[in-house]
Amino acid sequence: MSGYVVEQAHTKSYADPLVVQKDEIVALGQRDDEWPGWTWCIGSAGKGGWLPEQILERSGGKARVRETFDTSELTVDVAEIITGGPVIGGWQWCRQPDGGEGWVPVRCLREQPEKS
Repeated sequence: MSGYVVEQAHTKSYADPLVVQKDEIVALGQRDDEWPGWTWCIGSAGKGGWLPEQILERSGGKARVRETFDTSELTVDVAEIITGGPVIGGWQWCRQPDGGEGWVPVRCLREQPEKS
């Protein structure tokens, strides 16, 4: 994982994130206008959240989830140093030094040069 400095604070949108499992069937809702490539989905337990379309196999108003996915967002403050992993649809999976993990918009982050 690479190191990043937070240049723009981000507050998580939802306190209770959606976590879906591989092969779970979800109901499809609206596509996100701000974040292309994301769709509002309702999981089998009735909880909703934004899922990246690249993990969805659509069939009518439902979709099969191709991989386990956690929609947790991370609240971060300006100047905070975090590590970042995969990027999907303008969001990066990040970890704080205290172990907190979640998605942060890429536009909020600047990659730190590697220390030699």
